[in-house]
Amino acid sequence: LRAAAQLAQDGGMNGLWLLGDAGGWLDPYLRDEGYRAVDEVITLEHLSARARSSRMTKTPWVTSPDAQRMRIRPAAQGDAEGVQSVDSRAFLDPWRYAPATVTRELATASVARIAQDGERVVGYASAVVREEGGHINRIAVDPAAQGRGLGKALLADMIDQLVLRGASRITLNPQRSNVISQRLYRSSGFRGLGAPLKVYHRP
Repeated sequence: LRAAAQLAQDGGMNGLWLLGDAGGWLDPYLRDEGYRAVDEVITLEHLSARARSSRMTKTPWVTSPDAQRMRIRPAAQGDAEGVQSVDSRAFLDPWRYAPATVTRELATASVARIAQDGERVVGYASAVVREEGGHINRIAVDPAAQGRGLGKALLADMIDQLVLRGASRITLNPQRSNVISQRLYRSSGFRGLGAPLKVYHRP
């Protein structure tokens, strides 16, 4: 830990973040090194993806007058700049993706989708499929476009895409503090799975 802190300082970083076991056994050691627990990451799982997704996609999701301009489509590498712009506004550190991470995510995801308002990217989602399980890595909506059901639409679309690719169970990992996202996921059929991970920060 001390070596990592030194590398971060030498590299001009403002702080270190660490994910660890929520059992608490690490806490005394991390406190001694200047870390403190600031949040938790939880796992949610969806087992009845096909039935639930079918019901969700029949629900109107856009409530604004410009609904006709909104669409969800497959992502392309040319979308990286728009996706990065959305990501930088939708997330705070340490969850915000660097530009290189966005490019890699779009290139390596099993499925990546873009929400578009006219010509502007206003949201995106990405996921991977391994064997019969799908994991949603990211769902992000530009704060300026929130409140119109776009997050729900992206989630429903991603569930459909993963089911089409053979996923019989789907997982994702929101922060404990992200109550709004948890409300969306749980209302869409996701349930808690396993123990959380603690998020530690060292300024």
